[in-house]
Amino acid sequence: MFFPNLFVGKIIGELGVRFSQGMFESVKFVMVFLTLATNVTG
Repeated sequence: MFFPNLFVGKIIGELGVRFSQGMFESVKFVMVFLTLATNVTG
């Protein structure tokens, strides 16, 4: 059975990049939310 390591590596790489970007977006959203919350509450 031939196992295409390059193909699997490419898929894992894509998932890793998307996951990293998703995490970054989430963190950025939380930071903005906290900043707005602290500004509103004073």
